[in-house]
Amino acid sequence: MVMVLNSLGIPAPVASQYEPYHVFTQENFFDNSSIREVLNPDVVAQQFRLRS
Repeated sequence: MVMVLNSLGIPAPVASQYEPYHVFTQENFFDNSSIREVLNPDVVAQQFRLRS
């Protein structure tokens, strides 16, 4: 998901681990409460583990 967001060229937040660069990461993506209402990070992690 964040790879797609980063490829779109839309404004991204500063990622503390990559300062001063602005990129979407899994952490800052799921820090958004609006995203968490629609997409639960625990469910995404579980689906990833099932496919691995």
